[in-house]
Amino acid sequence: MTRNWKEHIEEYLKSLNINYDKQVSGLTSFFITYYFNGIYLGLEFQNSTYLSKIEVGRKIDHFASNYKIIFDKRKFKNFRVKQNSFEIDSNINYELDFTETNKIVLDRFLKTLLEKGWSEKTYEIEEAAYRIKITIESSEYFISLKSSVEEDVPFLFDSFFRRVEDIWYNLNFNGKQKIIINHIEPSKKSNL
Repeated sequence: MTRNWKEHIEEYLKSLNINYDKQVSGLTSFFITYYFNGIYLGLEFQNSTYLSKIEVGRKIDHFASNYKIIFDKRKFKNFRVKQNSFEIDSNINYELDFTETNKIVLDRFLKTLLEKGWSEKTYEIEEAAYRIKITIESSEYFISLKSSVEEDVPFLFDSFFRRVEDIWYNLNFNGKQKIIINHIEPSKKSNL
């Protein structure tokens, strides 16, 4: 029986029977990131029984995908796919207390991503990515990529302009864009 999130998550990863690297950092709150099979699992703890944020993504060597799959208790199956942004760091819907019910909820979220994998499809024009489609099980998530300035300082009409730009790219470059597909393999084959 685990007594806190750290024990619970390490017990879960041990059940996958995979090797992983672990990095710990932070002063007031602390962060633990696990790296394995081209995947990272990042956790931000307020304390041992309170998770502030759970995110999963692809990281190989020094390359990390320009999105994060974030646990969100308001969403169906708890998936939210976001580009890096300040909004990710300050949302109470990503927080999770250590309870028996929440352990089951988190295990379901991790099981889908770590034991089944997902795919990403990146759309590029002239070597510049403008859109990403993430497929988790049969659900699809689209991100119209923002510039690095928009990630840090969001403006009122940013999402509107991203949609217009996305439509413009699709109308003017349809068939000319480069599409890069990556399948993120599961860490363990599920018996489901």
